[in-house]
Amino acid sequence: CQTCLQEKLRSEAEKEDLVLIGTAQNTQYRKYQFNKCLHFQELTTGNVRKGGNYIRCATCKQKELVSEAEKAGLVWISSGRSSHYGSYKFNKCGHVQELVKSHVREHVFKCHTCIHKNFIKEAENANLRLLGEASDDLDVSLRKSNYRSYRFDCCGHKKNIRPSDV
Repeated sequence: CQTCLQEKLRSEAEKEDLVLIGTAQNTQYRKYQFNKCLHFQELTTGNVRKGGNYIRCATCKQKELVSEAEKAGLVWISSGRSSHYGSYKFNKCGHVQELVKSHVREHVFKCHTCIHKNFIKEAENANLRLLGEASDDLDVSLRKSNYRSYRFDCCGHKKNIRPSDV
């Protein structure tokens, strides 16, 4: 019965501190209001039934992401390749990079563009040219990701070197 269904949905909403407002554009969704912040959002009835982390106010989450970015010296731009990533602009240099949201929250990130530019500058100061990632045909004693491929300006030979050794 439609009345019983509405009462069930209303009861499930109350358990999650929501108010059932009415129907939504899709039959699997209903429009709800969050009691805590008073924002409105369309949610699936199944997620409301599951509760907990399945229902969050998208407006409040967006404000939280903007605030965390500002505290970390960044500007929030948009969502990233998955729910764990976001696109951010660095205030200091203006570069844009996709970062793990928890790393932003914990201030554990670096601008890869600036790091790369610094590697180039350090190589030039040491009479080397940074060619890119470590090459497979040159020996690397530990992890390849810790090395970069360089060419000596004086002789043209190539060698994989750790950037910290330049």
